[in-house]
Amino acid sequence: MRRNLFYLCNIGIPLLIGTIIYLYWRPNAYISRFIFSLFNVSPGIVPGSPKGIERFVRYYLCDILWAYALTFSLVFYLGRSKIRTAYIIGLSFIVLIELLQLLPQTPGSFDILDIIMEFVICTISIYVIYFYERRNNHEKSR
Repeated sequence: MRRNLFYLCNIGIPLLIGTIIYLYWRPNAYISRFIFSLFNVSPGIVPGSPKGIERFVRYYLCDILWAYALTFSLVFYLGRSKIRTAYIIGLSFIVLIELLQLLPQTPGSFDILDIIMEFVICTISIYVIYFYERRNNHEKSR
């Protein structure tokens, strides 16, 4: 039960924070428009050109949180014995989504920095999972 809670929190909390960021800082994004339409609400005014940390939050943090949650979701679904497989699937999916943004029919814009940042966060999340599972298994063996 505790293991499931660990995974669900590491999936749900980043997705919730990312969604809030999209709703506030990127109301014209597809996900924001979809959520606003569900509640029949008009989006707010798009804030001006962000600088510094606001730029990072607006353009990169959502993707970082999404990649983190994706990695945890894949490990949760595939099982802890398939951590390497989940990592490869996650990275492949991230690269595919970014490459699809090169097509004119796909919303979004290709950014190599997105791939790099998401690769780093996927790697970090795999280490978080690895250390959690190792600690959990060590406590069970006592």
